[in-house]
Amino acid sequence: MSAPIENTADAILRELYATILGDGVPLLTLHGGLGFDHTSFRPWLDPLSRGFRLVYFDQRGNGRAAAPDDWSGVTHQTYADDVERLRVALGAEQIVLFGHSYGGFIALEYAWRYPERVAGLILCCTGPTYRHLDRIIENVQRRASPESFAAIMAWLASTTSSDEALAEGIAPLLPQYLHQPTDALVNAVFGRVTFSAAAFNHCLAAMAPTYDVTAHLPTLTMPTLVIAGDDDPIFPYDCGAGVLAAQLPHADVVQLEACGHYPFAEQPERFLNTVQDWLARLR
Repeated sequence: MSAPIENTADAILRELYATILGDGVPLLTLHGGLGFDHTSFRPWLDPLSRGFRLVYFDQRGNGRAAAPDDWSGVTHQTYADDVERLRVALGAEQIVLFGHSYGGFIALEYAWRYPERVAGLILCCTGPTYRHLDRIIENVQRRASPESFAAIMAWLASTTSSDEALAEGIAPLLPQYLHQPTDALVNAVFGRVTFSAAAFNHCLAAMAPTYDVTAHLPTLTMPTLVIAGDDDPIFPYDCGAGVLAAQLPHADVVQLEACGHYPFAEQPERFLNTVQDWLARLR
């Protein structure tokens, strides 16, 4: 006998450590990393729950979500299928997706695999590929002190053996994500993150190097909001938002000034106004 639908839905929500705010059409948030979790979104995205059912969750094997027994079979489709499981659990015909950084990869993966289920797509500081790693390293070198850059490169060249080692090793990199990093802002964005070394290692070695959905972009006809930071070292405009703007049929593109890779935390008022205005038109 199959389990009751309610219990099955509750189990999925627990498995992915989901938190739900508000009512209405589900707006699912997809965090980046991988190896990070959803806590970097809060409290900045919380106001989006006015008029939508805002769903925070940790992607499989990230943060406090359940980890797979075997990572070898985990792919971008795996993560897209988890989004679909959430949609079904929420009982929604369609959802809005908010994908930040690597979470944008998962949002795009879901959008081309399940286009009829996407009412709208918000892509923040992301792009269709991760093939510009050399550019990222150049940007980080330009921003970081020589000592910090040396520590970052030494860490990237080593094996991240534990969650604690990931948290320690990535610490010099975290301020480089931000336009004007202060200790308070770095702590506000990253201080509650439960880092996941297994997810980070698998993503870096097996998922990111081959990811490229550029060819699918012209087929994604759902309304899309693309948000970029004008000082984003991870996805400069020509590697991220510019490509999305040129290839997506129905994309509104906004570049926020004085922003690095986390515009919702760096320019929260302008970010919220941009997203809420777009969501109002979507409804």
